[in-house]
Amino acid sequence: KAFGPMARATPREDANTTDSNSGLAKDLMIPLLLMVGTTFSLMFWTGGGSLYRGDGARSVLGAVFMTLIYLMGLYRWRRGGFSNGIWVRGIQRTAGAVLVLCLASIMGALLKNLQLAQTVAQMLSGAESGDWLVPLTFLASCLVSLATGTSWGTFAIMIPVAFPLAHTFEITE
Repeated sequence: KAFGPMARATPREDANTTDSNSGLAKDLMIPLLLMVGTTFSLMFWTGGGSLYRGDGARSVLGAVFMTLIYLMGLYRWRRGGFSNGIWVRGIQRTAGAVLVLCLASIMGALLKNLQLAQTVAQMLSGAESGDWLVPLTFLASCLVSLATGTSWGTFAIMIPVAFPLAHTFEITE
């Protein structure tokens, strides 16, 4: 039960919206099947008849756009139109995550272009083995993850650094 300022606060708009069709399995399954089916179809199409030669990134992007078009049509049909507020709220809710991922990708590309991995490998070249490389990479990844707040950002930053180091010390397992 709410008390104090929370009890006096006005309820948020999106907390009170109810949909008579909420919770139906088809509302989840149709877009999901559409996205998976479109992905495989586009993989087959971009691969010239072969799924293995298809362009995965373009296929997934096309499938996401196709599913979004379907969902926008469904929303418009059920609600009777679009509201400009829904676009603004959607952008506001995702802008932070998108910004963090973009900055992490930029930082990963910057570290790759500055050849940080090669510099660290040269500094560690006097070491007889890379036994400490895995634990140190793990600790560095923990710090990067804590700083960025995203696992994808950690991948974008650490992969350009860790893979060349592992290659330098010929770590295969």
